[in-house]
Amino acid sequence: MSELERLLQELGLSNIGQLSDFGSGQIRGSIASYFGLQPSQLPEQAFSPFSQGAIKDVYGKKYSPFTWSKGESMLDDFTKTKYNPTIRKLSGNFAGTGEAGEYMETGAKKLFGQQMVPTLAEVEKQRMQGVGRAEDLIRSWFDIGREYHVPKV
Repeated sequence: MSELERLLQELGLSNIGQLSDFGSGQIRGSIASYFGLQPSQLPEQAFSPFSQGAIKDVYGKKYSPFTWSKGESMLDDFTKTKYNPTIRKLSGNFAGTGEAGEYMETGAKKLFGQQMVPTLAEVEKQRMQGVGRAEDLIRSWFDIGREYHVPKV
């Protein structure tokens, strides 16, 4: 279980998508319940809800247009030059043989895969930054609850 999933579970949620309907009053109520407090014991203004943008930052779907545009751009480049020298090299230089088409396709796939790795790595890096921001915000809610929680002696 990831840290984000654990934090969501402590709020009584099963996924981050549920936070889109989770207003500051509900956040306050969940935190109060977690610490055995009444919501009125916590400051109203202390619990800022997630924005739609923050939720989308966690999901890879936000980055689909970027990924698709990169992929389409690369595919366009490959198809503009039927005998792209890089693809020919990766395909084993079978031009002029009956197997050339198959090997050209294999070469194109290899090159496409190699060039998409940095794009996908960048997407995952951005997504993980979004996850980190989400975790930080949820932790801040628990920190506020901890400040107002008086342990029973």
